[in-house]
Amino acid sequence: MIKDLKAQMEYFEAKSECFKKAYDKHISACALLNKQMIQNSIDNSTDINDNSSFEPLKTVTKDSRLRRGNPAEPALKETGNLYRGIIKRKNLVINTVAYGEFHNDGDGVPQRRYFDTPDDFFDTPEYQVLKQELDNELKKCMRSSKKTIKI
Repeated sequence: MIKDLKAQMEYFEAKSECFKKAYDKHISACALLNKQMIQNSIDNSTDINDNSSFEPLKTVTKDSRLRRGNPAEPALKETGNLYRGIIKRKNLVINTVAYGEFHNDGDGVPQRRYFDTPDDFFDTPEYQVLKQELDNELKKCMRSSKKTIKI
């Protein structure tokens, strides 16, 4: 005669809401980081990827900018409209100023590729901090979803 076997077994029950919140928070933080990188590109007058300096416009001189009451440098930040026009909405970074596209693509002006996600985005120390925060959140989700059943 075989007796009934009894045991307790732990298993993982995915709580999709916890994981969804963790990933949504991470994606939003990545968008904010990308926005900051774009604004740093403008502040430093450098390309988003390779740090080459922006070529100045031939029609706009430092003197002409100062005469209009605007700062002499950096390029693309004369009025501040382009800089302020880079916004984060939910999990996206949006360029809301139409002429920014001309500078970014080099359409009629020297190309000044400032609006993009850097090629090395996932290798940056700033992103590594965000990734560690995501990993910690996911571990919390896993701990909170551990279940025990009796068999």
